[in-house]
Amino acid sequence: APNDPATNYLRALAAYQLKDYTNAKTHAELALRSAPGHRPSMFIAGAANFALTQYEQAYRHMNLFVTEVPNNIEARKLLAATQIRMGQSDKAVNNLRQAAGKGGSEDAQLLAMIGAASAQAGDYKAGTGYFARAVAQNPGDVALRTRLGTTQIALGATEEGIGELEKAAEADEKGNADIALIIAHLRVKDYDKAIAAAKRLQEKQPSSPHGFTLA
Repeated sequence: APNDPATNYLRALAAYQLKDYTNAKTHAELALRSAPGHRPSMFIAGAANFALTQYEQAYRHMNLFVTEVPNNIEARKLLAATQIRMGQSDKAVNNLRQAAGKGGSEDAQLLAMIGAASAQAGDYKAGTGYFARAVAQNPGDVALRTRLGTTQIALGATEEGIGELEKAAEADEKGNADIALIIAHLRVKDYDKAIAAAKRLQEKQPSSPHGFTLA
């Protein structure tokens, strides 16, 4: 039954779960040819196109899905992620704020996405506020705390930002937060602290050139 929408949807869903995004896209779009309003196929088509970095097509599917199912927070997140990739940060912020108003205000990932989109749009004040709320929801997330620190520094709250980066670096075994902390110390010409942080990065990443180059 090559044109049966249910058959193609199930094939698309199985392919997506296997990270076979090309077949997921193909079969989801085949399902939509026979059943243009089939929302599950619409979602898979949008997600598969996003994974394949085909953002225009991802946007077309996800925008239609969100229009029909406006209260679906996961769909709004994916639509916003697509908008961010397309350079439409202002639209992404507006879209995500609507999601936050639909019961997603305690969702750390959603708050972080609004923060990232706001910062990308140049609104560091709003970005900092959303990142702070996200960190409050998930204080152990090193990446979130690092983003909070960097946006605070961009906003001019250097002391607070460095404080957040220090907390992130202390908890970050991989050393990604340490790099942001070293750069922050360099920006304010606090070279002794930058060197000390670079040495800690060398210990965390002994086979990487980053700690030695920054030092």
